[in-house]
Amino acid sequence: MSREALVAVIALTAGLGVSGAAAAIKQPPQPRSGPGGSDYTHAGWRASSGGSGADAWYVFEPARPRPSKAPLAIVMHGYYEFAGYSQMYALIRHTVRKGSVVIYPRWQTDVAIPCPGSFDIEPCMTSAVNGIRGALSYLRARPR
Repeated sequence: MSREALVAVIALTAGLGVSGAAAAIKQPPQPRSGPGGSDYTHAGWRASSGGSGADAWYVFEPARPRPSKAPLAIVMHGYYEFAGYSQMYALIRHTVRKGSVVIYPRWQTDVAIPCPGSFDIEPCMTSAVNGIRGALSYLRARPR
């Protein structure tokens, strides 16, 4: 595309208020019940962590009341979310307060550690499996 054509496209989209339209979009309110609803069965959650490096993991458990048993969900992050679980916080919190235990394996400690990208994903998959196994061992050691 020529420089002139690019300038014309930018001018046209600016004139249409594209950025203003995107800013006006709002999320719908959370429903009171049903899928995604705010009728939580648990008032809180408990977070635990373990493992180290790329084999680290987090376990989130429902609390208040603490269930005698609960379904298990494994939530995986995408490539580059190596600093923690902030991008998945709302999903994890919602899933746990609805009654599930969530395992969140870390599997990555930096942009290219332990795997350099999609062409060599096996080291990351190995770390994810190690994190899941570590979290399962933690849960098994605490049968309550």
